[in-house]
Amino acid sequence: MNGIKEVMQELIKQRKAIEEALLSLEKVFGAGETASVKLPPPSAETAPPAKAARKGGLTPAGRKRLSEHMKQIWAAKRTGGQAKKKSASSKKAS
Repeated sequence: MNGIKEVMQELIKQRKAIEEALLSLEKVFGAGETASVKLPPPSAETAPPAKAARKGGLTPAGRKRLSEHMKQIWAAKRTGGQAKKKSASSKKAS
């Protein structure tokens, strides 16, 4: 953890130096040139947490249910809505 704190302190020093350089450039060239530059808030603790990577997707059982459902839908379209649905007793209890 000590190494991380040292890196953070070094980055803060660099950010302060960059901010000072930007201020001096604004004085020389005017604020209109660099007004579009937005700097983040100074404290790293106020930064929003990174989003967690999304896990999952379809399970094999869910993929099978979706496949069966889509087969029923396409069969109904092919026959003009006359396709029979599977009975509820043939489905597994979920």
